[in-house]
Amino acid sequence: VPFRHHFNFVFPGDGIELDVTRTELIFDRLIHRLSPTVIVPSHAVADGIHRLEGVPSERLRVVPYVYDFARYRRPDEDSVRAIRAEFPARLTLIMVSRLIELKRPQLAFDAVRRLVEEGLDLRLLVLDTGPLHDDLETFVARHGLGERIVMLGRRDNVIDYMQAADLLVHPS
Repeated sequence: VPFRHHFNFVFPGDGIELDVTRTELIFDRLIHRLSPTVIVPSHAVADGIHRLEGVPSERLRVVPYVYDFARYRRPDEDSVRAIRAEFPARLTLIMVSRLIELKRPQLAFDAVRRLVEEGLDLRLLVLDTGPLHDDLETFVARHGLGERIVMLGRRDNVIDYMQAADLLVHPS
């Protein structure tokens, strides 16, 4: 049973251009034609695929993302304390996301900029990388946010960062 994670549409005004290849579009159409059922992760994706790609809704089944954190290792408390000590703030945020247009990291960066301008003591720890990395680093530098938005790249100990943070930001 195919699992369709995405649909190839963005809303007008989002300022996002999709980089979808002809091959990707052909495979999506082939999957729809040959599969009696396609699993999707949310009602929004199901609705988008139905309305915008013409797949009959009765062939789409929503199975929400489910994370079994019992299968993950427990946070290392020494590592958690070290993260909090290295990045002190009244409010610590993390964003674990590929830095690509469809994940909309610019929204989080701009929100942090505005909140810092209002005087909030917060820090955003960005875990991952992607094609927007350089542009986002330029944004951080241009707005003097180097102490407030810290781009850490990929990390193996994401669970430790999750434990150290107050909130997870995910604008996707």
